[in-house]
Amino acid sequence: KYPWHLLPLLQHELQKIRKPSIHPTAVIHPTAVIDGNVILEEGVRVFAHATIVGPCVIGKRSIVANNALVRSSSIGPDCVVGYSTEIKSSILASHVWTHMTYIGDSVIGSNVSFGGGSLTGNLRLDEQEISSMVGEEKIPTGLTKFGCVIGNDCRLGVRSTLNPGIKIGQGTFVSSGVLVDRDIPEQSYVSMKRGEMTVRENRTSAPPPEARNTFKSAM
Repeated sequence: KYPWHLLPLLQHELQKIRKPSIHPTAVIHPTAVIDGNVILEEGVRVFAHATIVGPCVIGKRSIVANNALVRSSSIGPDCVVGYSTEIKSSILASHVWTHMTYIGDSVIGSNVSFGGGSLTGNLRLDEQEISSMVGEEKIPTGLTKFGCVIGNDCRLGVRSTLNPGIKIGQGTFVSSGVLVDRDIPEQSYVSMKRGEMTVRENRTSAPPPEARNTFKSAM
């Protein structure tokens, strides 16, 4: 099976949510909108003017911040869907952080951070089927909307942009302002040099999720 197979499976599983379920410890700002069959687990916080459109699951202790929109998605525990972020038809594992980010039709691993203004493309300009490289072979995904697959412990800098169907291996850092136009192996450092994307070995690593507890407690 390929990672993009999780996307239609996500929609199949979300349709099993027949009614809303909001944990007593969830905190929802009066101006936030919870629309449809939405599950908010223990300790979830939904900030002012945020919108969650079901079917949708927000995992334990996650935050949906001001002006954010989450729809038809599964958000894991301890995530921060930051200011003015949109998450659409995607799977986020645990400890994913975003800020003014668009993530559409994507699968995101744990301990991944998106810098401000980072975007995932999920639709070709000609709106045709998206293919993905597996080794040397281009595989049709059967999807016309497919954003990206990102492994654990990755960091994406501000204003980074991913073309549709991109896969990024675990432990990879993408520098600011990079247009990622092909798959990136694990443990890579990606930057732009004279208008061209360059890939080299990543000699550092993402901090563990608990290193951000101070930031989260201040929110």
